[in-house]
Amino acid sequence: MIALVAAFVFAVPLELRLEARPQIVFAPVLNGYGAVAELALGRVFSPSPHADVKMELGVVLGYANAPYAQAAWLGRNERVNGAEHRVQGWVVIGSAVRLTESRRLVLGLQLALGFTHLRIAGTLTNAQAAVSVRRDDSDTLFVLGVDLYAAVIIAHGIGVSAHVVGHPLPWAFRVTGYASLSLGVIALLPI
Repeated sequence: MIALVAAFVFAVPLELRLEARPQIVFAPVLNGYGAVAELALGRVFSPSPHADVKMELGVVLGYANAPYAQAAWLGRNERVNGAEHRVQGWVVIGSAVRLTESRRLVLGLQLALGFTHLRIAGTLTNAQAAVSVRRDDSDTLFVLGVDLYAAVIIAHGIGVSAHVVGHPLPWAFRVTGYASLSLGVIALLPI
């Protein structure tokens, strides 16, 4: 096992992928928004003159917020405050292909495993129905998901990327399950 890790880390050429991107989160109860930062180290293979294949290992950190005021299920007489907060920390392992002679098009698939911490805090009030409810709860769960991404490198290793992420696998439509879409900036740096 140590030999496998050493071969991955010390083999050349290596490439560092840095990404920062806002995200839109699609969850069972509420949709939200947030931000993600990703750092991945990849070992590049060159199987043909028109494509490079890269194995990657990295980390992803993220935060998402889903304000209750955006909930579609609210009635005219209901008042809410608060939000769902998600903190994500994942290790990703995957593969990417850099296509075209200039290697400007990148397509990747990653397996993400780690945790999602969900904090739910807020109140719901309906004066007409004499209802006032407060909820404050949190939970941290292990997640396993898939991250499919595409990037276009514009110049000098800098470009734009798009990610579609689904958690958990197998998909379970529960409070901790979600999908996200994110667009951002990518930097590919040879090491």
